[in-house]
Amino acid sequence: MPDNHTGAGSAGDRFWLLHELARDHPLRRQPLGMLVAQCRNRYSKEWRDVARWRIASCAFDYLGEAWTTTSEFRVRAP
Repeated sequence: MPDNHTGAGSAGDRFWLLHELARDHPLRRQPLGMLVAQCRNRYSKEWRDVARWRIASCAFDYLGEAWTTTSEFRVRAP
């Protein structure tokens, strides 16, 4: 099971970082917008919703290196 991370949002919110999930995890293959994913630059503290971005229709596994090497993506833990 991946590590849970707390972050901006309601107190006690827990998130999973998509790059930390196993390569065959189903969340890595679902569109980011459907997952209500958030993104941040690896050097930033501010998380942003990706629902209105063009990448919202893409799954994490299909993002290019320009996204995955510079940014982190997270989803709310169940």
